Amino acid sequence: MKSIMLFFLLLGMFSTTVAQTPEYYYEKGIEVATSEQYEKALQFFKRAIELKPNYWQAYFSKGSVKFRQNEYEAAVAAYDKAIQIKNNAPEIYYERGRAKVELKQYESALMDYNKVIELDRNYQYIYNARAVCKKYLDDLEGAIRDYNSAIKQDPTNYITIYNRAVMKQLLENYTAAVKDFDIVIKLKPDDFYSYIHRGNLNRKLGQYAEAFDDLNKAIKLNPESWYGYNNRGMVKDAIGDYEGAIEDFNSAIKLDLRQPYPYNNRGYAYYHLKNYETALRDCTYSLELDANNSYAYYYRGLILNALNRTEEACQDFHKAEELGYPKMGAELEACR
Repeated sequence: MKSIMLFFLLLGMFSTTVAQTPEYYYEKGIEVATSEQYEKALQFFKRAIELKPNYWQAYFSKGSVKFRQNEYEAAVAAYDKAIQIKNNAPEIYYERGRAKVELKQYESALMDYNKVIELDRNYQYIYNARAVCKKYLDDLEGAIRDYNSAIKQDPTNYITIYNRAVMKQLLENYTAAVKDFDIVIKLKPDDFYSYIHRGNLNRKLGQYAEAFDDLNKAIKLNPESWYGYNNRGMVKDAIGDYEGAIEDFNSAIKLDLRQPYPYNNRGYAYYHLKNYETALRDCTYSLELDANNSYAYYYRGLILNALNRTEEACQDFHKAEELGYPKMGAELEACR
């Protein structure tokens, strides 16, 4: 009987010793963090650090929890501590870069991503992450180079190819962007947004039959989305089928009454039909939904010009230019 009691006494002493190790608290922190008990996890990591002040993994995991709690400044502070202790671990720089992106500290995030590549040029996802950072810094060509590197790592990652296509589209390299969306669609034939993008690009390239094919496919894939009808309406408008365009814009509006673009697009179609008062109402309502809609200002300027309301038209043209409407031309020159 005494030997049994002694056994349990010794076992209790051993368990207490184990429970007091920093590794124990760290593992418990990881365990509860996995089940999203973040405050409890932070307490375990805090205890681990108290017992082992140079425990960089505990600081790193604390940063990860703070990131998941959307406390990005606190996450960066924890990663800073981890790097002070361990300055050659690429995962810390990678995660700190992610937190800095959330804080819109893009230049600093880029330095972290560069450090990751210096330490491990094959680190998973690093080129994708750096490409996003470069996009925010308006380095679209640099973003494309990073997407190229990411695609070399994984040629079947359709999301990376999709993102590269979007960069090419922003650079107005429409033919190259179409080729990328071709690859995406081969890898993922039911990707709704790739058909939307490719349809828009084909419209801009004057390839209207291809644009119709893409947008019809998009509508078939997702008939409850306003995007497909709105963009198909734009193709119909481009070929002069204004009545057909209005039908598609009506369908888009029925699906989402609060989207501004189908209204200004429908207004533009009415403008072509010389139904100026209806066109004016549509564009004005579009601006009520989105006061920064440069397209609505430009289209309304055209309508006001047609109604001989020149001063108001010029105000709208200037506003469209201020908001970045991409095709300001002779209309604005006449207002100077």
